[in-house]
Amino acid sequence: MSQCVLLINDGGTGALYPTFANSTQSLQGLVQNLTNLFAKASPSGNQISVAAIAPSVAVQASGTMTGASVVATNAVSVCGVTYTCVNSGAVANQFNKGGSDDATMINLAAAINADTTISKYLSAARTSSAVLTLTSLQPGNIGNFLPFSQTSGATITCTGSGFLTSGAGNLSSVFHGFGV
Repeated sequence: MSQCVLLINDGGTGALYPTFANSTQSLQGLVQNLTNLFAKASPSGNQISVAAIAPSVAVQASGTMTGASVVATNAVSVCGVTYTCVNSGAVANQFNKGGSDDATMINLAAAINADTTISKYLSAARTSSAVLTLTSLQPGNIGNFLPFSQTSGATITCTGSGFLTSGAGNLSSVFHGFGV
């Protein structure tokens, strides 16, 4: 089993206690063992519930941007943030034009990854000469809703219809309630 998130509700205060776990035992067995443990630890008569959420066979969404003769003032949008190419001295939401399209796309990837908001949702990496791949951090269909597009100039082309694509699968969950 891959890493999963366990949400434990104590039944009294309504608080959820998220816990990360790695285990070779089955997900259902892990939930049952935790439920039994909490039943012994909380003889208050409250309803205790344990939910385990684990990644199913999910695929991360992705998309590519390709630079060809990129010039300063060309811009792209990633998750609603516009990144503009400048000749030098890039600051927030800008990237420097490099000595080649490949170097420019590497600079764009660095600008996207340095954005503390956008980097919560996706990562950017150079995957071949002058090609940058955006990959959703969350596996599954949800990544297909992350937008990206060319906004200025025709020198950076984006794949797809304006969103990352090919994300598949969802998170699966197992729920077990136990009254003590």
